[in-house]
Amino acid sequence: MNQLIESEIENESNQVLTESKKYLVIKTPENYSRAAEFLKVIGDLQDVIKKFFAPMVEKTTESKRAAAAAKKSIDDEFAKYHDPLEIKRDQIKYAMRTYIDEQDRITKAKRDKAEAEARAEEDAKRKKLETDAKKAEKKGDTDKAEELREQAENVFVPAKEIESNVPKIAGIKTPAYWKAEILDYNRIPREQLYATEKQKEAHRSHLNAIARSMKDTLKIEGVRFYEEKGIRS
Repeated sequence: MNQLIESEIENESNQVLTESKKYLVIKTPENYSRAAEFLKVIGDLQDVIKKFFAPMVEKTTESKRAAAAAKKSIDDEFAKYHDPLEIKRDQIKYAMRTYIDEQDRITKAKRDKAEAEARAEEDAKRKKLETDAKKAEKKGDTDKAEELREQAENVFVPAKEIESNVPKIAGIKTPAYWKAEILDYNRIPREQLYATEKQKEAHRSHLNAIARSMKDTLKIEGVRFYEEKGIRS
């Protein structure tokens, strides 16, 4: 084992693990972008570790017992460097998902407000046109009244565009996964329910499959289908 290279890997791993603490809570688009870039740093270091240990595994060609012992030793050494990085990688992904969920909530609220404001403006314009149409009728100008009512029927006010505050980062994907959360087994129709704990676990997988294919379009009493954002780099 090349002690010099392993020492470099150990130093680099320690630096990365220390640096990763900055990205466990994300509050701004800038934090999110830096966390996404840092995921790549962790991934690159993990690739270095894999390449460093791979030839050692290939060399374990002695007796089966000796080879197994040698491989376990190498696997343990590999895990010592690789696994803490994987834990931090998962923690950063969790922080990023948490940020995405919060921004999705904020964005939806803003879009709902923009939609309501647009519809309110539409209603106000329709009422104004109807008032003008009635005034035209009183003056005997039925053609004008008809024209104004036709305009009222075609009133449309587009809602203000609201952009998400989550930056788009090259190499980072945020696929949506539909899952099923069982709220109350007792309320699930019998034909949808399995009996034992093992069957219940299998049924959770079954309901997750339904969630992936149907999203939230299928209603099953006692089950909530919801979307959870993932992070893939």
